[in-house]
Amino acid sequence: MTWDDKFKDDGKTFAFGTSIITLDPVSKKLICHNFGYDGKVYWTGKGVVELKDKVLHFDMEENTINKTNTKYQSTRRKSNRNTTIVNIKNLVQNGKKIGDLKETKMTRVPLKKKAAGN
Repeated sequence: MTWDDKFKDDGKTFAFGTSIITLDPVSKKLICHNFGYDGKVYWTGKGVVELKDKVLHFDMEENTINKTNTKYQSTRRKSNRNTTIVNIKNLVQNGKKIGDLKETKMTRVPLKKKAAGN
């Protein structure tokens, strides 16, 4: 899955990320690998994913280029075909408890097809 976050007023991208979920053949668990940037801060992460009652549950750890370590749990559930609801809980950055974040909605936007030769 790939996403970008855009400013509401001008539509310019300020953050971009990709998550790849694979099945680990040894542990037989779903593993998530993330990478992206937020402004000028690049980050990468990894975690374990479980599917329970049509909801994805993530237990994640991420690190940034400026040495910020972040751990959290999140859930992702579809509210309809084009909308995913994301909840992030138990956020800890560099050992400091931040808590839970406000629920966010991710809306699928169809990619614009380019004309041949462009």
